[in-house]
Amino acid sequence: MFIATEGSLTLADVTSRALVLWHDSTPPEVEIDVVESNGTITIYNVWDSGRKLGRFESQKATSGMLVERIEPHGWRYRCNDIGFDPDFKKLVVRMEVVDEAPSDASS
Repeated sequence: MFIATEGSLTLADVTSRALVLWHDSTPPEVEIDVVESNGTITIYNVWDSGRKLGRFESQKATSGMLVERIEPHGWRYRCNDIGFDPDFKKLVVRMEVVDEAPSDASS
């Protein structure tokens, strides 16, 4: 999964504008802090086909994502990589927005 913003994201001790999380090496649950953003987070399903076409492949031919809204602050992404036999169960990711901004005690 490729996650990016115009600002910066932090996961563990890594801060970057973009992160790539691989399902075979990422824990089942991670917390990514949005340090700075223009309000848009970009999310792509990415994969390594072994064809040496770059760091990863995405948005090609028959790949896709089904997006489901989970109230009040979440989304479920069902991902399919490239291939003619779509299987949107290959990678299922749930994301939730948690606002941890400090409240203004003086208001």
